[in-house]
Amino acid sequence: MEIKQRGWTVLDGFLNKSMLESLSKSFTEHARVGIPSTSQLYTHVPPENPESMDKLMTQWLNPHNSEGDSNTKKICHEIKNQLENRFGQDLVLFQDVLMSKSYGHLPFSWHQDYPYWPIDRPNGFVLWCPLQDTDEFNGGLGLASGSHLWGTGPPVDLVNGYPQSGSTGIVPVNLVPEFPSLKAGDALIFSPLMWHTSSQNQTKMERLAWSSSWVYKGSRWKFSNAPLHPICKNVCDNELME
Repeated sequence: MEIKQRGWTVLDGFLNKSMLESLSKSFTEHARVGIPSTSQLYTHVPPENPESMDKLMTQWLNPHNSEGDSNTKKICHEIKNQLENRFGQDLVLFQDVLMSKSYGHLPFSWHQDYPYWPIDRPNGFVLWCPLQDTDEFNGGLGLASGSHLWGTGPPVDLVNGYPQSGSTGIVPVNLVPEFPSLKAGDALIFSPLMWHTSSQNQTKMERLAWSSSWVYKGSRWKFSNAPLHPICKNVCDNELME
């Protein structure tokens, strides 16, 4: 499969109209009710003057745990069945995220997702779905094809692009991004070891996207991989993920 070779692929029209409407309602409800956005960037040792995620985008973590119309649990269940049929393996939802990137938000630095996960192995993938047509010019994702084969790097400070305090490893240099042009409802699937970035939104319209992270059954929680991730307060270290 293409995701194994270059680290990412696009599933055209993966989300149907009903799913897109449900996600749009979730964004609206999070803002209307005033659910606090996620401002924490750091999974290891925060620096003396930590930067806020608000510089990069407005993000809500795990809306599948929220209440009412803001909840995404139903859509997570629906796509879980689709993904398991496609990949032929049982999956566990690790987390999902609502992300809004506006004109004033900065680009995301190059990073991998797995170093932010308190999980013992990078066996799984990220599903990234825009709610509108998305490309390099309105905050789309740029991916360095093949970089998932280079192993695990450090968790990155997403504002300045350097490894976070308390972590080891280096950030590759001279990465060349490929920006797939996505239609609303397309799904970009990529390895949690894929080095990727996000461009600045150069338009006056918000770029809305929903991301969900999935691991294969048999994975375990490993707090030392991301000790400050908020989920570490609700699960047991070394326990099988369910």
